[in-house]
Amino acid sequence: MNTQRVEQLLKLLEADSNDCFVRYGLALEYMKGDQLDAAIEQFNAIFRIDPAYAAAYFACGRALVQQGKVAQAREKYEAGIPIAEKSGDSHLAGQMREALELLEP
Repeated sequence: MNTQRVEQLLKLLEADSNDCFVRYGLALEYMKGDQLDAAIEQFNAIFRIDPAYAAAYFACGRALVQQGKVAQAREKYEAGIPIAEKSGDSHLAGQMREALELLEP
């Protein structure tokens, strides 16, 4: 995790707490630093602000898998697939389908 980058992103969030792009970047930095709770907190904020932010579903699912929360990850992937498809991102939808297939039953 790049601490300087996290600090910059937090400053940007102070200016606009509804900026999902900044929140997404912050969540990914938290994931790099194995701060999965903090990452998931950012993803959940994104879902409240913009439930159609498809990439957040995939990344949040990955964070949940890392925490061993397979059922919750499955829910995020399943919710994210139609959102990605609706936005025209078939590649992202495919990634979430593949991630679903890799989860334990």
